[in-house]
Amino acid sequence: MANKAEAVLMPEITLYNTLKTFFNSIQKDFEEAENEEDSLLYRIFAKDSCNNDVKFENFNYYEQAVQTFIKKTPEVNLGYNMEVSAMGSVHILLPQESGKPMALGADENYQPNIINDDGTGYTPVFTQGFTSTYNLMISSENTFEVILIYNIMKAGLISLNAHLELSGLQTPRLGGSDVTMQNDLIPPHIFHRSLTINFSYDVNIPGFFARKIIKKFTAEGTPIEE
Repeated sequence: MANKAEAVLMPEITLYNTLKTFFNSIQKDFEEAENEEDSLLYRIFAKDSCNNDVKFENFNYYEQAVQTFIKKTPEVNLGYNMEVSAMGSVHILLPQESGKPMALGADENYQPNIINDDGTGYTPVFTQGFTSTYNLMISSENTFEVILIYNIMKAGLISLNAHLELSGLQTPRLGGSDVTMQNDLIPPHIFHRSLTINFSYDVNIPGFFARKIIKKFTAEGTPIEE
């Protein structure tokens, strides 16, 4: 069977689909749980190691988590979306990406060549590695909602480490920070926090020109007498 070209890996699409699926799974898990205490949301936000409610003064994190992730769901966007920034939203941003040194021949043959269906030719595949840091910026008018989304995303990405690796995002590493936005661009009552994810990935690109496969050849030479 001939090898087929695969679409270029776009990490922002992988992160977008991962977050959307994770938020939907949180809702489905909660709805299908026979006992509320068996739900994933309850395990993350309800009780600490001493079996006390997780709360800040009168603010109960689990009760608010039900409102944030079950009654509704955070919006996930590619790039910063001003229209939904006041709601509980996640904006996928790329602040930095750097390519690794390209190997000799651009790592041709690191991935299998693409063979034509008729078997008469092939297209080489070139590979370059990249190291990227993506910002998963969270915004909301409610600072506690920002904290909830930040922590459930962190828990989800840790739990889904195998999925990220199999999707091509290798050796993921998480970090985070609060974000200060310009007041002339973003209203001051909107709170932001950024969950950063750093990883390496490979970009495999087929060559623009196909090559013929040599199947027959004739060699000419001078016979040597014994």
